[in-house]
Amino acid sequence: MVNDILDFRKLDQDKTKLNISSGNIIEFVKEISTSFLSIAAEKSIRLTFTTNHQFIDLSFDKDKMYMVISNLISNAFKYTRTSGHVDVSVAISETIIDHEIDKRLCIKVADTGIGIEKEHLDRIFDRFYRIDSNETHGISGTGVGLHIVNEFVKLHGGTVEVDSELGKGTVFTVQIPMSKDTYGTNRQDVIYSGTDIDNNPEKMGIVKAILF
Repeated sequence: MVNDILDFRKLDQDKTKLNISSGNIIEFVKEISTSFLSIAAEKSIRLTFTTNHQFIDLSFDKDKMYMVISNLISNAFKYTRTSGHVDVSVAISETIIDHEIDKRLCIKVADTGIGIEKEHLDRIFDRFYRIDSNETHGISGTGVGLHIVNEFVKLHGGTVEVDSELGKGTVFTVQIPMSKDTYGTNRQDVIYSGTDIDNNPEKMGIVKAILF
């Protein structure tokens, strides 16, 4: 919450700048996803990481992209009930614009949570905007997290969109322009499956050993 407020203040004062470096965005997103392993175990939520690529070289601000991805995953867990499913995926989107290929990194965070009513979707990225309903009652938040996500993605020249259906779940899609990549093989990593593993510490130790 404190970090969100500090980032919000910097954005409000137009003092936020990018600190760009290159790295493998696949491993970067997967490491952030695995940091939610204990939450997945606590809530018995199935957590998966899906990608068609082993390596994608991308220039990005690691601190700000960490905030983007961790905020979206945190929200997914916050609004997903026990035995639900959260999937984090990374792909490459290609479209033709003016006879040129527009290639973008596509990061999706999908959940089977409570969903968002259509009337709120247009304002979900507004600063301080919070949904007040019976479903969200008692769930903490500052109302600035998604605003920061949107602003940090725009700093990278990208976009973030949300698609949701009440009672069925929500998908946040981040797209970042990219210039180079390396393609890999198809895979899905089940980070935690609430149906397969209980909260036994010994079993959790085995899962962590496999992951790392």
